[in-house]
Amino acid sequence: IEEPTLHPTAIASLSYVRDPGTVSLTYQHTVQPNLFIGETAETDIVELRGGLPVPGAKDWTITGTAGYRHARYLDLDVGVDDGSSNLVVVDGEVTWQVRNDLALGGRLQVFEQVFDREMPSPVTDINRVQFLISATVRFPPETKERTLDRTRLRVDSQDRDPIGLGIGSDGAEDGRD
Repeated sequence: IEEPTLHPTAIASLSYVRDPGTVSLTYQHTVQPNLFIGETAETDIVELRGGLPVPGAKDWTITGTAGYRHARYLDLDVGVDDGSSNLVVVDGEVTWQVRNDLALGGRLQVFEQVFDREMPSPVTDINRVQFLISATVRFPPETKERTLDRTRLRVDSQDRDPIGLGIGSDGAEDGRD
């Protein structure tokens, strides 16, 4: 049995969330398979994501992602590099919240992967553009806003006396000594 090869992984993310929008920047170093070519790669990923409502258009939102990945393919038998690839992904989505229980959306994705010409397997560059249409339905629909349930939970009513003075909610002592 061959000795395992160790590859450290890490992720770091900066996020900014403020009403009405969000933005995040993420860096990730990981080992993962590339299912298109059947190889395992040590991958560095950088992604910028954002989303906000469309100005002047009620119930419309726009989100987007731009990302770059550099992959070094591993020959796991000897633990050395077996070629590399670069990938650029850009996608954007527009969503319309038709009702509380129904949202419609359109998404455009652009995907371009360029392989190192030294790759031993006969792979070609991958270019893909997709347009997706989605419908999201919530069933059963929520008829009112959710609120936190603040009912008492303890059988002995100890939760009615939050500071431990032995006084119940009706102002009478509860008989503790």
